[in-house]
Amino acid sequence: AQLVRPAGLVGSSAMVPFMVGGAIWPQPGTACTESEAAPGECLDPALPMTCRGGACRIVCGSQLDCPAGLGCGEFVGGTRVCE
Repeated sequence: AQLVRPAGLVGSSAMVPFMVGGAIWPQPGTACTESEAAPGECLDPALPMTCRGGACRIVCGSQLDCPAGLGCGEFVGGTRVCE
């Protein structure tokens, strides 16, 4: 985004991805290939995820980060995911 006034460019900011309509971002459970590069295939600007066990999983810091019925698992490779 840019802010322009008659005198010229006043400021700009980084692009912010957004969507209208159906989901285009991977969802928890979407198939992925294991990778050291996070978030990799599991990139979702609104939901921190990583690939674990062949599926995108929500990264968590505590139980509060997980959907109902799931808990924050053990540390693996420096991250915990909702299981």
